[in-house]
Amino acid sequence: MKTRTIAALGLALALAACGAPNSSVQWGGICAPTDDCTFTEVCDAQYIGNVAIDLAVSQSLWLFVQLDNARVDNTDASTGHVNNAHAFVQEFEFEFGDGGPTATSPVTSSMVPAAGTAVISMQVPFTGIAAAPGTVIGVLARARGVFGDGTKFETGDLQFPVTVTTVPVPADYCTGTTVPTFVCPTVGQMPITVTCE
Repeated sequence: MKTRTIAALGLALALAACGAPNSSVQWGGICAPTDDCTFTEVCDAQYIGNVAIDLAVSQSLWLFVQLDNARVDNTDASTGHVNNAHAFVQEFEFEFGDGGPTATSPVTSSMVPAAGTAVISMQVPFTGIAAAPGTVIGVLARARGVFGDGTKFETGDLQFPVTVTTVPVPADYCTGTTVPTFVCPTVGQMPITVTCE
C-alpha cells in the first residue's frame, strides 16, 4: 500500500513539474492603444471595448498584449550561475471559432523578464477567413516560447470575441477640415488611436 502511495505521489510531482512551465507565463490582458503607440512593460490601461476588424480593409488584427513571467531571477553569484529564467516568446497560435481554423504568427525578439512583465505586439492573421459584417468570431490565443534555460513554455488560452464590422471611413473620425492620422495601430480595426490635425 505504501509503495502505491509513494508511486502515486511521484507521478503527481512529475506531472506538476511538467505543467509548471505552462503556468509560469500568463496573460496580463489586452492593452488599450496609447496616444503615441509606445508602451512600458505593463499596459497603461486594459482595453475593455469591442475588438473589431473590417475584413475588406485589413486581414490582420494588430493587438498589444501584456504577458507576465512568474519565474524568479535565479542568479547565484556564489556559483557563477546566471539568470536563465527570462521567457522568450517565439510565436502566437490562434484558433478561430469553436474547432475552427488555426493560424500562427511569429514573434521577433520579445522577452518577458523573470519575475516581470512585458507588452508584446500580437498580429492576429485573418487571411482566408470570410465572414459577413455583424459576425462575432471567438478567438483563442496562446503564446509559445522558451526560457533562458531552454525549457519550452505555452501559455493558457486568452479568449476574446472579434466582431467583423465595417469601420468608419477616414472622414468620419474628424470634423471640419481636420485630417485624421491613424497612430496606433492601423485603419480597419478597433481598438485604434486617431489624432485629428
